[in-house]
This record gives sequence, C-alpha cells and structure tokens, in this order.
Amino acid sequence: MTSKSSTLVFAGALALLGSASSCAPLADLRPPSALVRGGRTFEVGGGGVYVTPRPYVVESGHANGQMWFTGKAADWLSLSVVGAFDTRSALGGASALARVITTDRVIAGTSVEAGFAWAGASVSGALRLFDDAWIYTAPRFSNWGKFVDFGVPLGLSVPLLEGFVLRAEGQASWEKLAYYNRRIHVAGAVAYEW
Repeated sequence: MTSKSSTLVFAGALALLGSASSCAPLADLRPPSALVRGGRTFEVGGGGVYVTPRPYVVESGHANGQMWFTGKAADWLSLSVVGAFDTRSALGGASALARVITTDRVIAGTSVEAGFAWAGASVSGALRLFDDAWIYTAPRFSNWGKFVDFGVPLGLSVPLLEGFVLRAEGQASWEKLAYYNRRIHVAGAVAYEW
C-alpha cells in the first residue's frame, strides 16, 4: 500500500469514527494546574458526571463515569489516556495539554483530545486561590454524537491529603451551537498525584 493510499484509508477511518453515535467525555476534570507544583509527574483519577436534559426536548438526563491517567512529558506538556463509560457503552482516547503561560498564580494553555468516535479542542486556564487550590476553566469544542458541541466548564481543584485532590466542576454546553440545546453538566472526581 502506498503512502497516499494509507493516508486515504486513515482519513476514511477517522471520518467513519467521527460520524458514529458517540461523544467526547462529558467533563474535563483535568485542569492545566495539575502536576505543576510539588514536583509531581503522574496523576490518576476517576469521577462521575450528570448531564441535564435539554430544556425544549423530551429526553432524560444522562450520567457517566470518567477515568484518566496523566503523565508530565515536559514542564509545559501533559499527556493523558482518558476513558468514559455508562451502562450502554465505553470509550477511550488520548489528550495532550500544552501550558503556554505558567506563573505562580496563573496557568493558561491549550488542549486537544481524540478517541473512538470523539474529538475536541480547548483553551484552558487556571487561577491559584491559595496553597494548591485552583479554579479552572477550559472552553472547548467537541462532538455530541455527530453534532458539534461547545462547552464552558468552571471547576475547583482542592488538595485533600498528601497527593489526593478533590475536583468539582460545572459546565454549560450547547449541542449544534444552538441556545435551545443547552445542557448543564455537574461533575465530581478524586485524583491522586505522585
């Protein structure tokens, strides 16, 4: 198989996956502030997300679980393996987060993610409140099934015990970028960093 035909097969497979009925993980839960302070290199975490139904559509809410493993590849780069699941399906993928600005109080960066039948990109930021407690956001474009979805999360990351971090996150998202397709996401997670 030539390089050109391999590229076409790969592009076709991505298009097929992108059109499948799946969606990106329903919460971020991996802020740009993770693994920045304290000389830590790895993080593993898990949590749950509940998404409300759209206000003008007859549908029920949706809950799923999320898990991830993140490694710091460089001071400015973190790579993650991400999984999400519910009672009917499971998906997995990968994410790369590049920190463009890192100061004692402010972190800003960008992230891309892709997996089985999902993809997304975000611009993220975090503000340190005290010690290692941060508020963070990561407005992102991703997919909900075969439709484009825009979400704006706002989260809080607070250290618990040595290495353990509690995260809470709320998000508003709009499927097909339409006001009547608004959903509210509420998420919580625990992560361990070392």
